[in-house]
Amino acid sequence: MALKLSIGGLLPFTTIDFPGKLAAVVFLRGCNLRCSYCHNPELVNSVQSNVANDRQPILDWNTVVQFLKKRQGLLDGVVFSGGEPTISSSLLEAVFEVRGMGFDVAIHTNGCFPDKLRALLAKDLLSYVAMDIKAPFNGYSRVTSMGEGISVRDSVRMVIDADLPHEFRTTVHPALLDDEAVLELAEELAALRVKRFVLQPFNSGKTLVSGLENPVVPFLRNSTMKRLKSAFPSFSVRGDQTRLYRE
Repeated sequence: MALKLSIGGLLPFTTIDFPGKLAAVVFLRGCNLRCSYCHNPELVNSVQSNVANDRQPILDWNTVVQFLKKRQGLLDGVVFSGGEPTISSSLLEAVFEVRGMGFDVAIHTNGCFPDKLRALLAKDLLSYVAMDIKAPFNGYSRVTSMGEGISVRDSVRMVIDADLPHEFRTTVHPALLDDEAVLELAEELAALRVKRFVLQPFNSGKTLVSGLENPVVPFLRNSTMKRLKSAFPSFSVRGDQTRLYRE
């Protein structure tokens, strides 16, 4: 029996979402957060609202499996992203099936469901975790519909304790996170022994909340960036770093 997964899209090939691997990305629908800057608002709801058409066909899990079978020996891995993939009650079974086809598995998650992550880690099913950290753990309401990120902190600790290759990343808009908030978050992550931290400057366009405009750039102090670089073994800015700071 085919698994019931609400699939929002399938990227056939990527070299950037699973470091060191040639991979496909499966986007699962549904997210527990409502981040102001979310650039995939069509994936927030778990049910697809549009009807199938030639441009946006409705995907089911069997279609994804058939695609992956044709890519055995060509791709190294599969990324489960979203939305928030750990919302799905069938994620564990889907990962099992993908691993059974010989693929490594990565997950992109917001970390809000540590029990789901624990189940995947306990069975040694994951080879890589990328986690979006929205704000300092006690200040998630700055960005999301969630008051605190205590469960996220538990997930971060779990990934570090598992000694998995990882990336923790934060999108920055000065109306949501100022220098002090970014530094507070960095201190929390460094204390948890995070090895790789990435900042992503906000880019305007399709977002969940309208009216979040592109800020005047650069919007982080150079002194902030120097402290961030010294806090982690690996720190970088994804995209145009001049939007965050200028050396």
